[in-house]
Amino acid sequence: MFRKDSRQGFSPEEPPFHRSRLLEHAFQIVQLRSSQPIFPRRGKSHFLPVNNFVGQKVGDSFLENKLAGEPLDLLGSGNPLFVGSALQQSGAPFTNASFNGFSVFNQTGLTGGVPDVLVGRMTFDGEGAISIGFDQNAGGSILIGGTLTGRYAVSTNGRTTLNLVNPKLVPSIVTMYAISKNTAFIMDYNSASVHSGYLEFQAILPPFGDDNLNGSYPYVSSTPAGASVALLSAIATFDGNGNVAGNEDEDFVTGPNLSQLMSGIYQISPVSKNGRGVIQLSSPQSQTIAVWMATYSRAYAIPVDASDVEPSVITIEF
Repeated sequence: MFRKDSRQGFSPEEPPFHRSRLLEHAFQIVQLRSSQPIFPRRGKSHFLPVNNFVGQKVGDSFLENKLAGEPLDLLGSGNPLFVGSALQQSGAPFTNASFNGFSVFNQTGLTGGVPDVLVGRMTFDGEGAISIGFDQNAGGSILIGGTLTGRYAVSTNGRTTLNLVNPKLVPSIVTMYAISKNTAFIMDYNSASVHSGYLEFQAILPPFGDDNLNGSYPYVSSTPAGASVALLSAIATFDGNGNVAGNEDEDFVTGPNLSQLMSGIYQISPVSKNGRGVIQLSSPQSQTIAVWMATYSRAYAIPVDASDVEPSVITIEF
């Protein structure tokens, strides 16, 4: 049911893995609220939908039963999807100083029944002040250069509360669970959108430019928030001079579209000095993608065309 992933943790996709190792790690589960099955076209799934399991501790007995092969409830209209990762925590006890500097984040949720995705960067001062810049696609409603400001407070166990306001002074609350310094799971706390995602330290340093993306990168969509969100996988080759080409596979509700040629241009802005860039594809279809560099080998992106009403977060990773 779980496999070890590239971030030294586990994700609920492929069996098997020894349960004693799994129980040594913190377990994070994200609930994506949906009125219909989210993976209707995946014949074999190892996701863990569990009735009446919201905000409860994931104990040894739960994990042992699942890892021992206990039958799972099928995903359906009465069963929300639970899917997430378990990553080993380091750096405790945590303080406000555990978040200091820049971290890139991505979140996925549902707003008014449509997929809602964000990518951006958080700036922590190490003493409790925070500012956020982000891009968002909420079912085709696009926000470029959104901002939030506020305060954050970190508990010794890593649980962190962000009290934020937008430029119109509308408040919001976000909860994070620290994995390590400047890295955390992140979840919207007080809205019906239930955004959830991942925050990681921005290891890449200025000056920023097109050569920050240079080489061949797997290019894949994240867990979709809706039943008809297309799945995407590709190999994209960035030449370091603003040109991108590759091959792309897409899987729609109506069926797959495979081995499509990808081409376009891109720019990592040297002016904004925050690692943000844009990819402008001309094929297999015209598409504009906002991208944020997290490390020298990984970036997160979202489509920002108003015509893309069912977006998902894209991970670009060398």
